Amino acid sequence: MEGLIRQNNFMRLIFSLLLTSCAFGNFSFGASSFFHGIDTVYGLNYPVPPHDDRILFYVQRSNNINAIVYETNLNIDGTINREEPVHVYWKRYTSDSSVAELNYIQRKYAYGIESKEIEGKNGQFILNFVSYDKKKFYLLPDRDKGGYQALTMINGKMAILDRVFIRLSGGTFWFPTISNIELKGRDPLTKQLVVENFKP
Repeated sequence: MEGLIRQNNFMRLIFSLLLTSCAFGNFSFGASSFFHGIDTVYGLNYPVPPHDDRILFYVQRSNNINAIVYETNLNIDGTINREEPVHVYWKRYTSDSSVAELNYIQRKYAYGIESKEIEGKNGQFILNFVSYDKKKFYLLPDRDKGGYQALTMINGKMAILDRVFIRLSGGTFWFPTISNIELKGRDPLTKQLVVENFKP
């Protein structure tokens, strides 16, 4: 039963991907100050969201260039929001590069984050996507720069997560095929690039 629930959640994620790509339309690059550069993935160009000390990582998909951004959710006094430590929103590069909140379905069944504060570790959290709980993330203070960073296992080592890329290939409208997921991050000590590709 638990496996069926996870599978259904994963299919909701894919359905949401398709709905979003239809809603946001197509995009052609022009002069823009709404992204921080271009990253090439599988031979295609994707905008990189602007750098911000709050941004933890972002997700992009091969069906369009919109980004789902995950950032630290802080209270007015600058402390971490312990009930909801991560704020998730769209960066809509297929239209006007504006920011949009996730809708209810996207937040609860697709791109939202589940969090649990680590026992005895005030302000440190274990995270996972609501649609995929096999991969755990850790929201921890950045002792070098202040603020927070998201860490996860990438290629067998703990690394700072920068981006998740979901590659779709074939399948049908309702059941597209996920070719692979790419995690891209940095070694916490050397800052060297760490990349892992896997099929969920």
